[in-house]
Amino acid sequence: MFASKTLDQGATQARKAVMHKLNKSLAALPVSQVILLGESAAQMIIQRSEPLEQLRGILFSLRSDVKVLASASLSEMMTVPGCKKDVWRDLQPLIQHLQSVTTAQPQAAAQPQAPADNSEG
Repeated sequence: MFASKTLDQGATQARKAVMHKLNKSLAALPVSQVILLGESAAQMIIQRSEPLEQLRGILFSLRSDVKVLASASLSEMMTVPGCKKDVWRDLQPLIQHLQSVTTAQPQAAAQPQAPADNSEG
């Protein structure tokens, strides 16, 4: 992070920086799910203005191949009694999505394919 009186460090610049970093990470790694911890992360990445309580536990699509889910921040999980139970509840849509993708892949792989025609004719 740079420090300067003339450097713009407002919300718009922060959002651009976070999106840039996320896009670089997604380009470098085959990521299909992202968990957003905390209100700022959720609002920046999902580009919504609702409070975290309205975004938690909902599976959003960042791109067609990347699902995102918002939940409580790490500091909230460490300091608020009972928060981990709420985070576990928030994670259920993502867990169900992963299970459905996992069970669909073996079925697709098991589909018989027509043999290649290697005859010379």
